[in-house]
Amino acid sequence: MAYFTINKLYSEILARIFAISNAKSPCVSSSTQRHALSDILLVCTRWYNIAVNTPPLWSHVDISIKRWGRASCLHGPEVWLSRSSSLPIHVHIADPYPNEFPWSEVDPDAAALFGSMTVSSLRPHIARIRSLTIFGMWMSPAARAIFAAHPAPAWASLKMLDIREVGCDDLDSSGTLKISSLAKLLELDLSILSCSPMWPSMNEICELLSNCPEMHTLRLGSDVPVDQLTSTRQEPIFMPGLKVLEISTAGAPLLSRLQTQSSELDLKLSGFWPDHMYPDSLTTLQSFLARSRVAALTLREPNHRHELFSTLLPQIWTVLPCLRCLCFDATVLEPDVLEPATLMTLDFGSCFPNLKYFCIAHTLLGPESISQLNTILATVQVEHLFFFACRFTSPMTEALYPDMDGWGIGEIPEDIKHSILGLARQVVVRPSWSRLSEYYGVDPFTREMLQQD
Repeated sequence: MAYFTINKLYSEILARIFAISNAKSPCVSSSTQRHALSDILLVCTRWYNIAVNTPPLWSHVDISIKRWGRASCLHGPEVWLSRSSSLPIHVHIADPYPNEFPWSEVDPDAAALFGSMTVSSLRPHIARIRSLTIFGMWMSPAARAIFAAHPAPAWASLKMLDIREVGCDDLDSSGTLKISSLAKLLELDLSILSCSPMWPSMNEICELLSNCPEMHTLRLGSDVPVDQLTSTRQEPIFMPGLKVLEISTAGAPLLSRLQTQSSELDLKLSGFWPDHMYPDSLTTLQSFLARSRVAALTLREPNHRHELFSTLLPQIWTVLPCLRCLCFDATVLEPDVLEPATLMTLDFGSCFPNLKYFCIAHTLLGPESISQLNTILATVQVEHLFFFACRFTSPMTEALYPDMDGWGIGEIPEDIKHSILGLARQVVVRPSWSRLSEYYGVDPFTREMLQQD
């Protein structure tokens, strides 16, 4: 086998290597780590020239209020924008988590100024934005300003819009987010906090969805005040291309009108349980499931409610004849969140005859939980059992790690490994469960590699 230094590689090969490294680099907006490109530029003149003259490397642009606050300008993002040439770009506008940058250090005037400067920097490039992510507690002014300044026709290339955890600015009530006229979106995530005054009305959301019949991913995960979800429009919304739908109880009124017509649907229910504000949510959900072909179902349990797996699933299994993948996500680790004992009345083999994949995420499991899980899966031939971001306890871990207060370890202990490995043909344990969208691949080759990882 011949060996040679990396600098003897062709520039095209080096550019591809840079692309892979760049794709796995953390987003600078929410990370304290240096971006991979910053290190690549410092290696040598040749690497610098290759990177600077490879526009796809600069197609993901991070704009952070923390970095703006330190520099009082957006010079870094503007350099990124110029080096991306005329390619479609992916823009991430964010403020960091509170433990990285206390909320008290961002006053409303500063947030408004950041929003106006962001609009100014992006103005020449709006037509090139392929995806836009706006994330953070103080991003309401920026989110509103950017769409108020540019009407729907200006967003010619926008395919993905992701606005998450934006809000908590009660003093700023300058209107809702004007996005209802956007068209041709393929992916939409509106997980805005309920205390935000910018949440669009149900009529506006329905208008937006009607304009985007080819949308394949829709996430509406939020506890929105019920008065904002009333709709005067009752006609059906046809979304034949929808493949992924994430929704909370607050989105139940939308389910009554949604017609997916999809061959297979990946449905994620986030904290979906009937309450006094949405008394018809269960009936609405059952009706939606009956007319949809749900192949994968994820039950997410925010706020430690632990009701979906034990209460909701027994009420909807009859309308899930095509289910192949079932996932329980506890969201936050807490002892005994699985609570499988209440499911013993369900015969998984007869209820879900096509079930092949069973996933558990963010859950603490001990010998008793494993035994109960074994009882649940005894009647169904599960091919793959996944544990994402889970922890395991056993007599061995308690003896070896007495200071862990019963919170276990991130891998399967040896003394219960046999019991777990016998639950499925293949058992997979991974320390985290992150969406592919957290990686910013610059071309289809990189994205395909990450998907296969």
